[in-house]
Amino acid sequence: MERARWILLGAAMVLVAVAFSWSCGGGGGSPTACPTYPGGVPITACAAASPAGPFLQAISICPGPPPPPTPVSSSTSTATAAPTVVETPCPGPIVTSVPSAGATAQFHAVGSYSDGSTQDITNGASTTWTTSDSSVVVPNTTPPGSYFANGSGCATINASSGGISGSPPAVVDVEPIPASTMCPSPAPTTGTLFGR
Repeated sequence: MERARWILLGAAMVLVAVAFSWSCGGGGGSPTACPTYPGGVPITACAAASPAGPFLQAISICPGPPPPPTPVSSSTSTATAAPTVVETPCPGPIVTSVPSAGATAQFHAVGSYSDGSTQDITNGASTTWTTSDSSVVVPNTTPPGSYFANGSGCATINASSGGISGSPPAVVDVEPIPASTMCPSPAPTTGTLFGR
């Protein structure tokens, strides 16, 4: 009886291994890895493409709050169209100076997608705001993209979503910056260096 149980368990494991091999296109040969599109968009089992759609390729960190929605004319339609936010990536790098501890600085994130479109992702469900030094600035929960200045110095801040991080990150200087402090200086993205 015990031997029969082990034989059945072994047969079940072989069937599972064969099923995994076939689900990723392995068929009768060796198993192949299940592919994904760039940006981590998965391809479903049996190598059938997931529903088409643009995927996030880059994030730009911009100073200030997100722009207000652009009004949509409804002169030719009886249905009310929703306003849209027209966003463009910001030139980088961004260096923002805060007058003193206790103040706040606001940023927003613009996502660039595979189809050439852009969208404000500041408050996206998967967008995370970070800091390199929480003794200088910390991200606030409300509004997203805002930072509270904890103390003098400088730190980089960034947003990430779906495994993509803002490039370059923004730098926040909280005055007065101690003379011994080495502040980060983000690399320019197009050859233009923005000074402090």
